[in-house]
Amino acid sequence: MSTSPESESPTTTATRAQVHRAFLDNLHTSGELVQTDLFEEFHEFELASGDRLSDAYTEAILRNQIIFHFGSDDYERHMGQAGRQATRRPFGIEVGTLSPHVRLVLSPYTVFAPTEDARQQAEEEEVAIPEEGPQAIVYFLDGSVHEKDAVNFAPNFALFLPFMSLALIQGEYPVELGERSPEFQQQALTAFELVHKYVHGLPEELRAQLSSSIARIGNLDPNALRIQAENFVRYQTESMKMPGLYERPWFKKETPKEAVEQEFGHLHVDARNLPLRPAESEGVPAVPWTEYATNRYTRNHQLFGRYEHVDGERILRVDYQLDTTHMPAKYGFFHEVEIMEVVGDKMQQHIILGQEVGNPVDPNSVFPIIIAGQLNPEQEMGILHQLIADKGTKPEISHVLADTVELQDKGQLLTVDQWRSGK
Repeated sequence: MSTSPESESPTTTATRAQVHRAFLDNLHTSGELVQTDLFEEFHEFELASGDRLSDAYTEAILRNQIIFHFGSDDYERHMGQAGRQATRRPFGIEVGTLSPHVRLVLSPYTVFAPTEDARQQAEEEEVAIPEEGPQAIVYFLDGSVHEKDAVNFAPNFALFLPFMSLALIQGEYPVELGERSPEFQQQALTAFELVHKYVHGLPEELRAQLSSSIARIGNLDPNALRIQAENFVRYQTESMKMPGLYERPWFKKETPKEAVEQEFGHLHVDARNLPLRPAESEGVPAVPWTEYATNRYTRNHQLFGRYEHVDGERILRVDYQLDTTHMPAKYGFFHEVEIMEVVGDKMQQHIILGQEVGNPVDPNSVFPIIIAGQLNPEQEMGILHQLIADKGTKPEISHVLADTVELQDKGQLLTVDQWRSGK
């Protein structure tokens, strides 16, 4: 397992040590789980190359083709370096995983040379380490220290990660085409099918311990599983490129009006598998609101998040997108906010808000405008007022929501069509 040779501050080293320890603890405590007959079946899973999944995974680690890094600092630094390299060559694909705190980078090049310990171990096992070729790099971020749960750890670490990594190493998809190639998308679907079969076959007492996002995979029918894999490729996977380089989506995206009419989220926050921000984190609203976000902008300048309030069967979600390409004025980097109220399995209200400028020469004359849907005038707004007033709410969102509620009360909240027609 590789670690960067660069020196680190004591604080960073401690964080990395904690993340590494959590990883080792999960690896150890998952031992009993992987000894089950069910897991043995998956260790015998045959890849397209004819190799067994478990054997190929172990050998790829020994050969320095799959390596591990621990701590968010390493991840952030390496991603910056990758962006600079991407100006000169295709660098690879960054992939989400079954955990919001574990990232996978698939590189067509060997990025990290093996350590002396790794060379010695490979020599003892009589395994040759290639000097060049593809390399899969797994990053366990700081948040993974809270994921001390072997039941959730096992399907990600022992199934999903090795399958996607070995598909790279064995040349199952052209990395230079990024996530757009049909071959890559097929590998993602096969990985989800593998996890689906595993989760579906778990004893009930173990399935009950799974996170909701992983447990859901086991309940999907073939068509829903295909959609899950497609959304994963669309919203959790991106080609490595120079920071700031924006590419238009390569897939057809529904319009806001279509999203409201079909009753699904326009910002697709569910598909992004965003981590829960701990209540003790800086800039998090107080209970009963919770926030899901990475608080890290993507290389497309974007940051997605969700504020959620649960009251029995009623769930109020305020999903948002920030974009640093916007000129920071009254609403900062605000791009869109999507408010959804779900009771049971029925959407009670759904509205998507953007912004418009009242005076072109005054960037602070912005105001919220309805892109699609509408607010329910009979809806109790008290809980939304609480989110607006909370100092932990991002100001880009609280300011937009405050103006939205004020305009709604005055009967002056306009749709895009009304604004354009001058009504």
